[in-house]
Amino acid sequence: MDHDVSGVSEGSSKAISSTDKLDSLQNGDQARVTEAGRASSDREMEVEVDVDVDVEAKDTTGSGDSSADAQDSAPESHLEPQSQFRSQLQVQVQSQRQPQPQPQPQQQLQQPPPQQQQLQRSPEAHTEAQSTSSPDDPFRTREHLLFRHGASGGGDGMGGGGDAGNGTEQGESSNYILINNPPNLSRIRQVMFECKEPIEISLEEFETYWPFIDNVWVKQRSNSSKEGHCTTDYYMCRLRRPTHRSSETRPLPQGKRPRQKRVREGGICNFQIKVVKFEGAYSTVTIARTPGSSRVHSHDLDYIDKVKRNSGLMEFARREAIKGYLPSSIYTKFREDPEKLVEAGGKFCTVTDVRNVSAKWRIQNPEVKLMPHDGYEYQKGHGIVRTRATEDNRTTPVDYSTGPPGANIVPPPLPPDTLSFPQFPLDFLEPYLPKLNDKRQFPHVTLSYASSMDSKISLLPGMQTVLSGPEAKLMTHYLRSRHDAILIGVGTVLADNPGLNCRLEGAGGFGGLGRMWQPRPVVIDPTGRWPVHPDCRMLRTAVEGKGKAPWVVVSPGAQIHPQKLMMLKGYGGDFLRIVEYNHNWRLRWEAVLRALASEGIKSVMIEGGGRVLSELLNPEYTEFIDSMIVTVAPTYLGSGGVSVSPNSKLDEQGKPNAALNPRDVKWVPLGQNVIMCGKIRTAPAAPLPRVES
Repeated sequence: MDHDVSGVSEGSSKAISSTDKLDSLQNGDQARVTEAGRASSDREMEVEVDVDVDVEAKDTTGSGDSSADAQDSAPESHLEPQSQFRSQLQVQVQSQRQPQPQPQPQQQLQQPPPQQQQLQRSPEAHTEAQSTSSPDDPFRTREHLLFRHGASGGGDGMGGGGDAGNGTEQGESSNYILINNPPNLSRIRQVMFECKEPIEISLEEFETYWPFIDNVWVKQRSNSSKEGHCTTDYYMCRLRRPTHRSSETRPLPQGKRPRQKRVREGGICNFQIKVVKFEGAYSTVTIARTPGSSRVHSHDLDYIDKVKRNSGLMEFARREAIKGYLPSSIYTKFREDPEKLVEAGGKFCTVTDVRNVSAKWRIQNPEVKLMPHDGYEYQKGHGIVRTRATEDNRTTPVDYSTGPPGANIVPPPLPPDTLSFPQFPLDFLEPYLPKLNDKRQFPHVTLSYASSMDSKISLLPGMQTVLSGPEAKLMTHYLRSRHDAILIGVGTVLADNPGLNCRLEGAGGFGGLGRMWQPRPVVIDPTGRWPVHPDCRMLRTAVEGKGKAPWVVVSPGAQIHPQKLMMLKGYGGDFLRIVEYNHNWRLRWEAVLRALASEGIKSVMIEGGGRVLSELLNPEYTEFIDSMIVTVAPTYLGSGGVSVSPNSKLDEQGKPNAALNPRDVKWVPLGQNVIMCGKIRTAPAAPLPRVES
C-alpha cells in the first residue's frame, strides 16, 4: 500500500502515534496518514511514527431521505465555543463552635440496617461473563444510560462543600442528605469500569463521575500535544501493581500499634486504559482501552471497592469533617441511606475510613471541639444515635453555594427535537445488524436508505425528498445508534446539510451520557468540495454535544487550506487521505473500509447518496457489504429522479443476468412504509467435521 507523506499544507508536520487514534485525532497540523496494512502491528508495538495521515475516497451525487435529516432541519443558530470554567473549593476553618446543650435521653431509635451481604468474587473466580446483557438484544447492545432520567442518586450532582462555619448554626436540618449522588451513578460506574467501548463524555461529566471510579486505577504516565490542546493519561488497574512490605520498620510512637497491611503480589489484572482530554470548540474526554490491555477485568467492581474507597465518596465525608463533626456521627448519617452509600461505592465503607479522612483537618485544627450532628448524641454502649425527630420528615439535600468542579451539575432539559425511543418492536432488524463481539478485518457495513417504488431516492439531483414516515424515521435513528459511523457522499452533504446524529431520547445530548449512541459522521469528498464552516449542522451538533464531528475522506490531489484543516480539528474532526486506486484510477472502497477499521470503527451505516449506493450494490463489493435495510415508500418519483441501481450484468453466454440477489430477505410493514431487509455478504463456510479414524 502506497502512502502519501507530503501532507495537506506546507510548512507543518507532526509526530503522531499510529497506535493511538485519539491522540492523533486532535494533535498536529496535518491530516492523518492511515496505514491500514500495518495498523494492527503498529498498535501493538506502541511506536510513534513521524508521518502524516491520509485516506482517499469516492465522489458521490444525489440526495434523498436516507439521512433522516431531510424532514426537519435544526434552527440556524451558531453557538460560541464553550469556555472552560473550573474553580477551587475555598474552605474556611471553623475556629469556634458553640457547644450545644445535651438533650434529654429519649427512647433509642432503631439501629441502622445491617450492612448488605458482601457479595464479592475473587479475581481467580471472575470470568468474562460480567454483563448480563446479551449482544443480540437490540435494547441492550448499546448501553441505555440516561443522564437526565433514572437518577437513583437524585440531587444536583455530588452536592456541595460549603464553608466550615456553615454547620447547623445556619439552619441546616439534621436530616439533610450527606450522599448526594449524580444521576444514574451505579450504572455509569459499571460502564466506566468495564470500558467495553470508547466512552466519549464532556469535561464536566468526567469531573463529576471520575472521582467515583478512580479507586480502580493507578496512573502510569502522561503526555500532551505541542499545542497543549490534547492530554493523554495512561492508567492501569490497581490490582496490576504489587504492594510491598517495607523491610525496615520505623520506630513507632509509644502506645501506637503497627498498622496491619496486606501484601498484594501484583499482576492480578492487566486491564489498562487511556484518558484523552481534548480542549477545543467542545471540550471532550475519551476513555478507551489501550492496545495491550486485557478485554475484561479479572475481578468485579465490588472487589476493588473493598480494596480501596473512591475519592468521590470520601469527599462527602471530608465536607462534613471540616465542619467539626465527629467521624462516628458522619458515618452514622452515611448509613441512614444505605442504597446511596452502595451506589457511590461505599458498600465496604467503615468508620475508620471516615476517621482517616478527617485526621488531617483535625491535626491542623486541634482547638476545635468535635460535635455530633444536630439531633444526634453519643450514648455509651450505642455510639452516635438520633435523639429527636426533625420538624418535617422529608430528607432534603444541603443547598451549598460552592463546590468542587462539576459538583453541582444540573441535567438540562431535553432538546425540543428529541425523538422518543421506539415503542414498537424492532427485533426483526437484529439478524442484519452488527454484533458486539464480532472480530473481523473490515467493519460491518449496512446499506440503509429510503426509496420510492421505482427505486428513486430523490425527485431531482440535490433536491430533498421526504419518503420515510414517522415510524421509519425512528427506525433510522435507532439504526444509527447501533453503528459506529455513518457514511455519506459529499453530494448529500451539499444538498441536505445533515446533522448525521442520533436524536433518540437517551442518546448523548438528548438525555444520555457524553456521546453515547452517537455515530461518527464520515463524508466521502475526494476533491475537497465541501466548504466546512462553523454554521454547518454537523459542526453545530458537535459543539452542542449532540453528536460527533465528521471525518472527511479526501484523495491525494485534494487541496485543503490549512485554516480549514485546523478548524475541523478544533471541533474534534479530521481529514483522512487515501492513496489507493483501482485499475480505473478510482478510489478503492476496500482501502476506505480498511482505514476506518484501523481507526477503531467496527460498523458503518451507509446512507447515500445515489452514486455511492449504486456502486456498492455491484457484485464486486459483495464481500464488503453485509446487509441492506431499505425503506420503501408507496409512491413513484418518475424517470427524472435519482435512482439507486447497480450496473447491468451479463452471464457467461452474454445474456442479461440479475446484478444482485440478496438472501434471507424479509419484508416488514412499518406505518406507511415497508421495510426490506436482506443479507449480501456470503457467510463464511462452516468448517468440515473431523472424522475419527
